[in-house]
Amino acid sequence: EIPLLNDEATAMNTAFFAELLEQKQKHEAELSIKLGEVEEFKALMKRYPQKSKLFNRFYLEARDCSGQLLGKVSALTKVLNTSKLAA
Repeated sequence: EIPLLNDEATAMNTAFFAELLEQKQKHEAELSIKLGEVEEFKALMKRYPQKSKLFNRFYLEARDCSGQLLGKVSALTKVLNTSKLAA
């Protein structure tokens, strides 16, 4: 294994964290959309309680998906914050 020069290591590190930041931003955008869906399905169920069965499945799917996305955002945030401390 050939050791990397400092500039090469820094460039690889920068690219790595830029990629993580891009993934985090993508997940944050998706999370925002899903949270909007959750709120809308909740509002629909409240407005039309007799039709809540129709909305409930979609509400649960959006809620579960938003939880998964929140976990991804949280994990990437931790890694990115740790990298700032180590730098």
